[in-house]
Amino acid sequence: MSTCGRCCRSTNAKALARTISSAFNDLVSRLTPELLRKPITYRNSVGDQFTSTIEDILTHVAMHAAYHRGQIAALLRAGGDHPQPDRLHRLHAWRDHDDTPGIDELRLSLGRVPAN
Repeated sequence: MSTCGRCCRSTNAKALARTISSAFNDLVSRLTPELLRKPITYRNSVGDQFTSTIEDILTHVAMHAAYHRGQIAALLRAGGDHPQPDRLHRLHAWRDHDDTPGIDELRLSLGRVPAN
């Protein structure tokens, strides 16, 4: 059985989602430019070892999530449904006020209160 098959039963998946969300929010609340450049060594699901910066890992997470959102949207459209729009409009709204969104805006988008 795959790793996902062991953890993704309804009750386990909900608990796992809460744990991951909490850990991600904790990481985001502590992000600094120095921390983003910190290298992390890890193993993938096959056991291969890699070293990447936290910034690169977070970029991969965002891109991978977008890939799966696209898959879900395609399946919904194929079934005749209309997927909900994403929240990219928030990014554009931030850029209308400032050059780029800052960490406080990122925290707000995740439902977190700014650090200050």
